[in-house]
Amino acid sequence: MAASQMKMNMRPHEFRIAMRRGDFSHPVARCARYGFTLIELLVVVAIIALLISILLPSMSRAREVARITRCASNLRQQGLAANMYAQTYKGWLPPYSSGAGGLDTGLVVTHWTRWFRTGNTWQNLGKLYATKYITDGPNFYCPSQKNPTFKLETYEPWPTDYWPGGTAAVGVRVAYNFNPVVKDPASGKSYRKFDMAQDLKPQRVFGTDLLESAVTIAHDDNPDSPGWNVMFGDTSVSFKLTREPLTLMQTDPGNFPGDNFPLYDQALQALERTQ
Repeated sequence: MAASQMKMNMRPHEFRIAMRRGDFSHPVARCARYGFTLIELLVVVAIIALLISILLPSMSRAREVARITRCASNLRQQGLAANMYAQTYKGWLPPYSSGAGGLDTGLVVTHWTRWFRTGNTWQNLGKLYATKYITDGPNFYCPSQKNPTFKLETYEPWPTDYWPGGTAAVGVRVAYNFNPVVKDPASGKSYRKFDMAQDLKPQRVFGTDLLESAVTIAHDDNPDSPGWNVMFGDTSVSFKLTREPLTLMQTDPGNFPGDNFPLYDQALQALERTQ
């Protein structure tokens, strides 16, 4: 019998003896010889770790792009629904509270445009929910928003609950500013930029991600250049990367938004001119 044939016919105990002696002439022994060493395993682990470190930021960015797209869709739906509301209510856009005709009244600070419901009173975008033009709760909340005051889960069962520990007077807030409020310097009275659908202008802000404070910026992955989705009067939506609104917020954090109407209007203008 040939030597090679004898090696192929080695019994298990003969194979083990050959391995101990360092005899790798047997085909099975040769295969066993070429297993991974500890160093080779460490190299593979290091390569996998490197690939993960490269891919994770890209995956995180891709998820944020998806959230930005969903947020833009929310604003777009709000704009379309507001126009349908206006068609039903003689051209008037959803108010905070209505006076004679459909004229909006009661807005004395800029940030009240994100109120949704107080007690049994529906306000701003809440009017679209009460009239069933938008019935899905997530459409009123940016998926990137991290501040619990402006998250859907805070008000579950939505929209019947209030801020934990609060009362009906505390109310329900949403994650968007709707139809900005400005103040007439001459009279000192605050008013909506747009009372009626016919007043809407394509190049003017109609709704935005929250313009509230640094801790409520939804799209802040890059602190040096935060972003806002902005809906214009023609219901088109654009994503704006600019630090200017944040800089304005930090100029007067105690009154932005709130009583500092000029500063708030400057932030809106900054979003309008940002490409």
